[in-house]
Amino acid sequence: EMSWSMMPQLHPRMICIATVVALLEPGQQRDNISIRLFQEQSQEYGSHIWPSSLLLSEYIASNQRVFEGKSVLELGAGIGLPGILAAKLGASVTFTDMESDAILDNLKRTCEANGVDCHVLGLSWGKFDCLESAHFDGIDFIIAADCLYETALFDSFLSTVGCILSRCGHRESSLLTVVHDRGSGRALAGRLRRWGLACEDLALDGLYGLPHLAVSSGLHTVPGADLRLLRVSLCEIE
Repeated sequence: EMSWSMMPQLHPRMICIATVVALLEPGQQRDNISIRLFQEQSQEYGSHIWPSSLLLSEYIASNQRVFEGKSVLELGAGIGLPGILAAKLGASVTFTDMESDAILDNLKRTCEANGVDCHVLGLSWGKFDCLESAHFDGIDFIIAADCLYETALFDSFLSTVGCILSRCGHRESSLLTVVHDRGSGRALAGRLRRWGLACEDLALDGLYGLPHLAVSSGLHTVPGADLRLLRVSLCEIE
């Protein structure tokens, strides 16, 4: 189990700076982890911490040995909390988000502030020519927090995931994603099958309660909601 402390400060340029402290239980491999985040005072989705991002980060911290030394790709990274935590735990991380200078520059600043050497790339889902880069080869884990927030995005996102997983070279590669259950579960299941993907729900037992985190974070967050933690992988070929 892990708890969080977030201490906000006000930046002169109207940027909210917060320090996230991951308090790991005694006996874990590492000391407590401090992460600095920069949150723009903006209405863009990628400028906020979402409850799904906190839950995904909880899962990563609770499974730190799984991520150490692995290659991790974050899709729709936003301000980058899960990916920064994975990097702090010893993963090699590549961040991607839409080709927005504001979001990508903020991710680069966040990596520098946290002393992690990560790649930051613009990526438009569904545009497969972008995936020819070597940055998308040999990925162990794709991570994504609340990227499936609209059914209109399902095909572009899942086709991108399928393409990346097919390039990974080993069947153990998977997507770990947290989705906000907005009643589109049946549509999601159909789109997964369309792109040759299968998913399983992962247990949330032992992970910290999201409503408390959303209230206590000190950042502009969206209220807690019904969240699912999914592992998505390529369908087995019979």
